[in-house]
Amino acid sequence: GSRIRRTLMKIYYSLMDYIIVPSPYTKVIAEKTFPRKNIVYVPLPFEKKFEPSDNFEVGNLLFVGTIEPRKGLKYLLEAMTIFERHSKLNLKLNVVGKVVDLKYKDLLDEYIENNNLNVRFLGRVSNEDLDECYRKAEIFAFPSLLEGYGIVLVEAMQRGLPIVCFNNSAMPYSVFDGVNGFLVNDKDPAD
Repeated sequence: GSRIRRTLMKIYYSLMDYIIVPSPYTKVIAEKTFPRKNIVYVPLPFEKKFEPSDNFEVGNLLFVGTIEPRKGLKYLLEAMTIFERHSKLNLKLNVVGKVVDLKYKDLLDEYIENNNLNVRFLGRVSNEDLDECYRKAEIFAFPSLLEGYGIVLVEAMQRGLPIVCFNNSAMPYSVFDGVNGFLVNDKDPAD
């Protein structure tokens, strides 16, 4: 399965003169993986808009991404539990995205129920509903364990949201600690 796929990908890439990548992070990885290839970074185009929300809900967190272990939602739920033990502020989390791993979603649901957290899984939503989620959010929380780019980070920044994410893979290429968000230690809900 995956060994054959990796071998075929290496053969495929060995035949190319140039490899085009969409992020500085993937450029670094590609340069390490294919040191004799020409790696070209072509930034993804984004509409330069900035629409900060003036009617966000205090304590309203937003996560946008697929529901699977790699996205690290269990760490965000643990962080919410720790925060609520030490604060009078009740957090609310809206999770936008498709469930990819049903067993993982069941574990999250069990954790939410056992810790009495205010979490809503909205599934995939229309662009209008997603814009509304961004407008109402106070913080964009993205505990992903691995991202090649993390486009949702740019989308959150366009809406003026501060970001809290793990300091791994592509995140530190978009989020600058203390400037447009906060980078926290990987897999560390207390941080």
